[in-house]
Amino acid sequence: MHDTTNGDGRPETGGFHRLEAEYFTASDNTEAAHWTYRVDLQQYIPLWHTRRALALRGVLVVQDNENEDPIHFQRLLTNDDPDLLRGYPDFRFRDEGLAVLTAEYRWPLWAWREAESTGLDAYLFTDVGQVFDEYADIRGSSLTESYGGGIRLLNSSGNFSARLEIAWSEEGTQLRIRGDQVFEYLKGGLFHGRDQVPSR
Repeated sequence: MHDTTNGDGRPETGGFHRLEAEYFTASDNTEAAHWTYRVDLQQYIPLWHTRRALALRGVLVVQDNENEDPIHFQRLLTNDDPDLLRGYPDFRFRDEGLAVLTAEYRWPLWAWREAESTGLDAYLFTDVGQVFDEYADIRGSSLTESYGGGIRLLNSSGNFSARLEIAWSEEGTQLRIRGDQVFEYLKGGLFHGRDQVPSR
């Protein structure tokens, strides 16, 4: 993991880049075993006013089965935190591959005293992505699209605390209240021995 952002509240510059490989093998009598490879690239671009930024994220996760037995359904990749397709219910899609592109425009709404203090930020976002079996399956006609907006609560240190968001897709509307974020998903966990990205 490589992190050049300035905190987890209102980063305006820098990036958050993560490469990961994970191996699973069953502990029962089955021979289930697979690798999971993850690439998560995030970049923050400052815009024309102070504290306004464009946040970009691209995620590619792929499972590589080690034998002929299919990967168990519950272990397939899915649209769950932090790899949400926010216009759809969690766990709506499952397969051996997942690709997501996200863009967020963020701006401050209110601050208690100064910029780096308790406050609220607003954001607009769009998510484009899909699950897939083979790389050849990634194509425009299969991509899902989500769009929406939300409010982020920042604590007295100017760091992220919670979010309230609403998102739309062709399948309906989703409302979420969460204590984690899609970008920089609990990034401090790795430094304290806790990997918050679910294992599959």
